[in-house]
Amino acid sequence: MKSRLLSCIIFIFLSGAVSVRAQSLALKAVEYERVIFEGAAPAAANEAMLSRAGCLVQLGRWADAEACLSRLRMYALGPEQREESAYLRTLCQYRLKNYDAALAVMGEAEFPSAPEAMKLKALVLAGAREFDKALEQAAPLVSDRNALDALFSGRPKEKSALKALFLGIIPTAGHVYLERPDLWWTTVGTVASAGFAVYEAFSGNWLTAILGGGMLLNTIYVDNNLRPTESTVMKYNSESLEKFLQELETILDF
Repeated sequence: MKSRLLSCIIFIFLSGAVSVRAQSLALKAVEYERVIFEGAAPAAANEAMLSRAGCLVQLGRWADAEACLSRLRMYALGPEQREESAYLRTLCQYRLKNYDAALAVMGEAEFPSAPEAMKLKALVLAGAREFDKALEQAAPLVSDRNALDALFSGRPKEKSALKALFLGIIPTAGHVYLERPDLWWTTVGTVASAGFAVYEAFSGNWLTAILGGGMLLNTIYVDNNLRPTESTVMKYNSESLEKFLQELETILDF
């Protein structure tokens, strides 16, 4: 009982500490915005915006941080500020899962060469599915090369929506391609619906065959098998890539 009470007390204090830190960062972000709002000179405004973006990044408010960074006066940025801006903008786009945008930002300006920046570069390349370049970038940054090679040997392969649609004509083939064994019921339902329609037609019950079997076939085969193909492919590609990136972040200790 005492150990449980002690654990609860520790948890409460830790939660309070995290909450106080978050409030402190939020207040700092507001203060930096006040400096910008009051019409600071371009150099001072840039410094305030970079500091505000840094606070928002620590709070995990990626979209707000990116919006803040987009207001920078690029002509008034020094070399170090340009590198900081490039890193923060790339990080925000990466966390927002806009990997192509992150790759574009990374190539716009001189990117910092600090270890964390190099790790981010590897992650962005992987997010943009440039796996060979990502492996080359990540290799010098890890101590466990075997784990890295093993991860990249199973790199996610992007599925084609068009191929999935054509294979979906034969439900089982489409499900195998998309690695969705949980959709077995659509195959059973499709075969059962088609069988029912054929049986009723041969029995002379054309109305039942068309309305009953046809409607069942449309609901199961078309609505639940063919129509969702594109969204299913997009979900598969996204989830497989996210899983890969999470494992890469762990190996890189990012």
